[in-house]
Amino acid sequence: MRLSDIGHAIYRRKRLSTKDYNIIATACTELGERTFKHYASKNTPGVAFSFFDHVVVDESTTTDRFVTAVFGDFLYNSLVQRKIIRVTSKNYYSLTNDLSKLLYYLIQNERVNAGILYRKLPATSSMVKKYDYTYFNQAVHFRHNVKKKNIQLLNSALDDFVKNKVAIKEYTFSEIGTWNIHYFPLSDAEYNDLSFENNNALFD
Repeated sequence: MRLSDIGHAIYRRKRLSTKDYNIIATACTELGERTFKHYASKNTPGVAFSFFDHVVVDESTTTDRFVTAVFGDFLYNSLVQRKIIRVTSKNYYSLTNDLSKLLYYLIQNERVNAGILYRKLPATSSMVKKYDYTYFNQAVHFRHNVKKKNIQLLNSALDDFVKNKVAIKEYTFSEIGTWNIHYFPLSDAEYNDLSFENNNALFD
C-alpha cells in the first residue's frame, strides 16, 4: 500500500509533506513492533501476539513510498481457520456418526489444503492423501486402546463422509493399515472465499 493512501485517509487532504510521510512511515514500523496481550485472568496473560510478522517501508524515495505489512502467524492462522470453518461448516449437520463429527474440521482442513495446492499445481499434486493409524490416533482420543476396534470406528466415520458426499469422494484402506482418502475438489466459490491464503500480506 502507498503511504499516500494512508496519509489521505488520516489527514483528509490531497497534498502531503515530507514530514507527513515520515510520520506515517514511523507509525507503520512501530505497529509492526507492538505486542498485544489477552489476559486469561485479571493478572495472568493467557496469550501474547503481534498483528504483524514484519512491516517494511520502501526507502528508495523520501516522498511517496510503499509499505508492506505481513500478518503474524498467530493472527494469520486464526483468520485462516475461521475462514475454513465458515466456508465448510454448512455440511456438518449432514453427518450422523459421532466420530465423523469429531473429525469433521480436521478432514475439511485437509481437503482445503489439498484443494488449494491442487489449484496451484495441478500437474504435480492430487486430491488424494495418505494417512496412517498414528495420524488419527493423535487427532482423536479413542475410548479404547484396541487398534482393530478403533480402525473399524474410523472406517465407519469415513463411510459417513462418503455416504453423505461431505468432503470425501471415496477412500481405500490397505492391509498395512493406511488410508488413501480422495477428497472432493474445492468449488470456485470455496476457493474464492479462501483466496487470501495465496498471500498473507495485508498491504502490498
